[in-house]
Amino acid sequence: MQTQTNTPAVKASAPLSQFDTLPDTAYVGSHVVLNLYGVRSLATLWKWERAGRIPRSRKLAGSRNNSWCVGDLRAALAKEADHATS
Repeated sequence: MQTQTNTPAVKASAPLSQFDTLPDTAYVGSHVVLNLYGVRSLATLWKWERAGRIPRSRKLAGSRNNSWCVGDLRAALAKEADHATS
């Protein structure tokens, strides 16, 4: 019997592998952000968002889910990388 898992890592494999090719104006879901930052919990993701550690998410028109702008994520990741090398 084969079971499917709905873990964020499984769901994000395609969008995450294409993250570098997405335009800065594209939006991605929480499963991609979880994997970009290596976070395992949505609760941690929301805490980091409230604390300003990651960019703010947005609700797109007609969607119930929060999404993050790829350009904002790239800028935040670059800023984090600059702080790590300083």
